[in-house]
Amino acid sequence: MSCLLFNIERRVIMCRITCETFSPFPLKAIFGRGLLFVLVIIAAAVPPATAQTCTGIPNDECQALCDLYNSTGGDQWTDNTNWLSTQPVDDWCGVSVSNGHVTNLSLYEYGLVGEIPAEIGQLTELSGLYLH
Repeated sequence: MSCLLFNIERRVIMCRITCETFSPFPLKAIFGRGLLFVLVIIAAAVPPATAQTCTGIPNDECQALCDLYNSTGGDQWTDNTNWLSTQPVDDWCGVSVSNGHVTNLSLYEYGLVGEIPAEIGQLTELSGLYLH
């Protein structure tokens, strides 16, 4: 999510923030003195998803999945069933687990947007990765 500041000609003049630590939030426009329109975030902070979320796989693999979700707009995927829930990771939509390790990610046509995090390298038993 981005916070943008505009000048009177509606040109963006600054501001990009990361919102991994915030829940989806409403924005409120505030009109101040001068020529700036400022968008202010009004939200309750929630902790980012961490390895405590997962069951059935090692913590480093769990963190890799959480990072993938957070960096590719997981809240906006077309199907994010059970992701970041307390359900076993094998029940997360598009994730396959074998012998306690993530072996396959089938997330094609889910609408992933963003960068694939380097932490995906922690999925050492991954044999299939489908993201297009």
